[in-house]
Amino acid sequence: MGLPLAGSTATIRCSRMADDFYAVLGVQEDAAQPEIKQAYRALARKYHPDKNPGDAEAESKFKDAAEAYRVLGDADLRAEYDAHRRGGGSKESAEDVLDDLFGTRKVQNRRPEPPSRTPPRARSEAGRGSDFRYRLEISFEEAALGTEAQISVPGVARCRVCLGTGSRPGSAVRICEDCHGSGTVRVQQGFFDRSERCGNCQGSGRRSPRDCPGCRGAGTESIERTLAVPIPPGLEHGARLRLAGEGQATNGGPPGDLYVVVEIRPDPLFTREGLDVVTEIPVTFVEAALGAQIEIPTLEGKVRMRIPPGSQTGRVFRLKGKGLPGKGGERGDQRVRIHVDVPATLTDAQRELLERFAEVDEVPGAQARVDDHRRNLHERYG
Repeated sequence: MGLPLAGSTATIRCSRMADDFYAVLGVQEDAAQPEIKQAYRALARKYHPDKNPGDAEAESKFKDAAEAYRVLGDADLRAEYDAHRRGGGSKESAEDVLDDLFGTRKVQNRRPEPPSRTPPRARSEAGRGSDFRYRLEISFEEAALGTEAQISVPGVARCRVCLGTGSRPGSAVRICEDCHGSGTVRVQQGFFDRSERCGNCQGSGRRSPRDCPGCRGAGTESIERTLAVPIPPGLEHGARLRLAGEGQATNGGPPGDLYVVVEIRPDPLFTREGLDVVTEIPVTFVEAALGAQIEIPTLEGKVRMRIPPGSQTGRVFRLKGKGLPGKGGERGDQRVRIHVDVPATLTDAQRELLERFAEVDEVPGAQARVDDHRRNLHERYG
C-alpha cells in the first residue's frame, strides 16, 4: 500500500482534520520521522477499508491517520501545525487561522444568496451512500459448479411523489437557509472545525417550506429489492463479491456498493482440498477382500469405480477431472478414500464362517507380521 504524498506548499490545507494529530498516530510531540512513519503504517494496515468492509468507524480512523501523516510527515507542514497548535503563529484572528489551516472560512459566514425559484444544481461532492454487507449461504455444489442466487435487500429509491426533491409537488423550492446552497456546514471542535453534511437539507442545498407528504422531505423512500448475484464456479468459503452501485442511495450523491460475503454450508459427502474434492466411502469386509464395483457420488452424478481385491482402510483412489474448476480451464480431481466397515455384531453363521476362515488362513507369514507389529508397538509405547 502506498503512502500519501506530503504537500509541497507551506500552508496546511485540508477538508478534514482531527483535534490532535500526534494523538491520532499515538506518538509524542518530539517523535522522529521514522517513528511517525512506522505508527502511520501500523494504523493504515489495521484500519484499511479492504480489511474492514462496511465498518464506518474503521474508515474514519483510516482517514484520520492518513491526514495526520500528511501533515506530520512533512517538515514544513509539521512546523506550521506545531506553531498554530501552541499559539506561536503570527497575530492573526481565529478566523484567519482557520482559513490558513483549512483553506476556507466557515460556511455560516458566507453571504447568503437571495432566494431563488430555481433549485440549485446538485453538488458534485455530495456524500456517497454507505456500503451494504450481505451474508449469502450456498451449498457445496453451488459453490463448486457456479449458480445465480436471488437475494432480497432493503434499500432506498427516489420518492415517487416528489421525484426526489423532498418538496410537496407544486411548492417553491428555495436555497437552504442553513448552508446557503452548499450542502455542507462546518462544526467547530476546539481549535479545529470539520465539514458535515447539512442536516436541514440532507446535503442537497435546497429546501421547501412544505415537505413532500410521501417522504417527509427526505427525497427517498424505502423499498425491497431483489438482486441476482452470479456465483462463479469454484468459489471459496468467505469470498466477497462486489455489486457496484447497489448499496445505500443518497439524495444528490452516488450510491454505495453491496458486498456479498459467501458462506458455504458443510457437505456430508464432500470436502475441499485446493481444487480437489475428497470423499470418504465405506466398503464392506467382503468388498475390500474380494474386490467390487461400487457407485461413487460426484458433483455431476454417480460413477462406478472398481475396488481391487485386498484393498485396505485408508486407500485413496483418484477420479480424474471430477474436482473443482480453476483458472485457465484446469480442473481438479476427486479423491475417494475408503474405510472398511467392520460389523459391530455378528450372527452365529457369520461367526462360524470367520472362525473357519481363520483356521484355513494360509497366507504365508501373515500372522507373523501381525505379531511383529504388535510387539513393536508394545515396546515403543508400553
